[in-house]
Amino acid sequence: MTVADPGTEPDPRRAVIGCYLQMLEVAASNGAERRRSETPAEYLRRMLAATAAATGPATSLTGLFERAYYSEQPVGESMRSDAMAALDVLRSDLLAGAVA
Repeated sequence: MTVADPGTEPDPRRAVIGCYLQMLEVAASNGAERRRSETPAEYLRRMLAATAAATGPATSLTGLFERAYYSEQPVGESMRSDAMAALDVLRSDLLAGAVA
């Protein structure tokens, strides 16, 4: 799934999903690629064990993704903002080469 920049994506749901996909890309470039068979929660545990990514932002972004992707509950601008903030922290952690 290709998603525009989360900050410019007009649909908050797609923006949250885009933030999660960007986290996956950055984590994969640091040796923590998501396996096809892993649920988001399983991947989160493994990614946190394999990297020095911040637990709070990674957990938050994963939860926001699960709500945006798997549910029909509303996804609003506050969720987009939360997802983008979490992604910023994780990007800093992971791009800094924070491999445990």
